Amino acid sequence: MPTDSQHTPLPLPDSNYVLDEAERLFLEQGYAGTKLRELASRLKIKPASLYYHAPGGKEELWQMVIDRVLKRHRSQLVSLAQQADPAFRSQLTTMADWLVSQPPVNMLSLITSQLQTSQSQTSVQLSERIYQAMMEPFVQVLQSAIERGEIRPVATDLVAGALIVSINGLLPLAHTGQLPRPARELAHELIDIFLDGLRRQ
Repeated sequence: MPTDSQHTPLPLPDSNYVLDEAERLFLEQGYAGTKLRELASRLKIKPASLYYHAPGGKEELWQMVIDRVLKRHRSQLVSLAQQADPAFRSQLTTMADWLVSQPPVNMLSLITSQLQTSQSQTSVQLSERIYQAMMEPFVQVLQSAIERGEIRPVATDLVAGALIVSINGLLPLAHTGQLPRPARELAHELIDIFLDGLRRQ
């Protein structure tokens, strides 16, 4: 005869803990390589229990992770830009330091790979959210510097995108020890090149 303990379901883990583990797994294995069975194993629950947190399964869980990552990026970048010294270079280096401190796997590349398999409307919405989270804080800093006369008028989207891609490109190399100097130092050098150019002063 079943005992009371056999009838008592295991307590479900906290939603934040589920998303923490899901984010780690997506970063490690990418969207296609991530299996709900493995996530459930890490959480020590049955795979079916994941549908309590994400009724839509893997796709919904992925969207929840992306929402979380993008909100975190936007919140941190905007906050750091506001707290930094108002000088343009200081704002950029402070924001770059935070980007370098993030996980070595480029989350943007995972998002981009998922965009290719999403419906067109979903892709547009996700692209807009990526812009708001990653690009917009840098664009705002660039625009303010132009208005203060610190830099000449430039295509702010182009410069912000190039800077973010350049900094993110350092992270996988830093993780595997292939950089000649710490990623933070190289990110600062990239900013110097963006601001001062390559010609001798």
